[in-house]
Amino acid sequence: MPKKEIRRFQFTSKNIKSLPIHDRNSPSTDQEYTDSEVVGLKVFVSKTGRKSFHLRYIFNGRKRVIKIADFDCLPLPEVRSIARNYRGMISKGLDPLEERLKRKSAPTFRNFVEEHYLKWAKAHKKSWKDDDRMLKLDWLPEFGNVQLSAVTRRGVQENIMKIQKRSSGATSNRHLSLMSKIFSLAIELEAYEGENPCSRIKKFQESTGRERYLSKEEIKRLLGVLDGFTGNISALLIKFLLFTGLRRGEVVQIRWEDVAPDFQQVRIRMENAKNNKSRFVGLNSLAQAVLQDLQEIRLPGNPYVFPGGVPGMHLTNPNKTFEAVKRKAGLGNFRLHDLRHTFASLSLAGGASLFEVQKMLGHADHKTTQKYAHVSEVAIKTATENTAREIMNALE
Repeated sequence: MPKKEIRRFQFTSKNIKSLPIHDRNSPSTDQEYTDSEVVGLKVFVSKTGRKSFHLRYIFNGRKRVIKIADFDCLPLPEVRSIARNYRGMISKGLDPLEERLKRKSAPTFRNFVEEHYLKWAKAHKKSWKDDDRMLKLDWLPEFGNVQLSAVTRRGVQENIMKIQKRSSGATSNRHLSLMSKIFSLAIELEAYEGENPCSRIKKFQESTGRERYLSKEEIKRLLGVLDGFTGNISALLIKFLLFTGLRRGEVVQIRWEDVAPDFQQVRIRMENAKNNKSRFVGLNSLAQAVLQDLQEIRLPGNPYVFPGGVPGMHLTNPNKTFEAVKRKAGLGNFRLHDLRHTFASLSLAGGASLFEVQKMLGHADHKTTQKYAHVSEVAIKTATENTAREIMNALE
């Protein structure tokens, strides 16, 4: 152990631990000891015996001191590493103390998400509730109390890997896109400096997806079961989705004022459409019949075609009825959204072009409809075989 009067020596955990308590009668608050290995590294010993590491330095002609850590909180090699990093910052014209103050004043991830991102998402994204759910489930518990500037690429990537293990590559990619947008917005609003931590994280390869279509026999069973749910709003919704190919979120928000008097078309409002564009949809005779059934059981005071259990509100969740119908009809792994796929495949089989199906489904981009191209090719092959048969018949 160094003698008491020696104030400069090579620090070790042992000799720092043995340093005496500072004299209570001394006019100075702490007694300082200097490391002989790292310039400016000090140990302060208080009158109560508390020991802490600090770095003394000069920046722009002014004497400064910054605390590194209390003794025993960090191993000595790490303390020296931090001190050297601070000295490196000084050589680059950065004041370690000012930089620390900047970091302390930076918003936490939770602060930025709640005060800025979600407000932006509510104004610009119809799917903002999905963002809110993903954040609450996977990101706020992980990074909520971490300063935005302290969220690292490695941290984001590790969390993405956790999500991928329990879900899928596609779901993980949606999470990565969400985080990337949050940091892009933070950079735009000057709440974050530096590179977006998501910028160099590779997305997972996504599967081509699962397209489930009902066969003619399955359609027969489905409609047979639905006919047994007389007056059930959810059952009528399922029929309407099959007969129109429309999205559930668009259909449940249709009001009676959006329905043509002759039931031949309905209006999908801009605020309810996925692509934020209002459009009119022509209805076939089967869809018209569903609207006529709904009009007969229309609830006074409720403006929605598909009323919900809450007075004045629309139906929100038909899943209970759908699961019961699916089970009775023996449809297996069939989803409500697959009714839309079935409508598209039947339309193509009936001779509709991809362009016509695009318009019926309300796709903004023809590339989205292109996934049904293989169904179209099957329809074309069937049509050309029928033509060949007619030619052969003519030769008889």
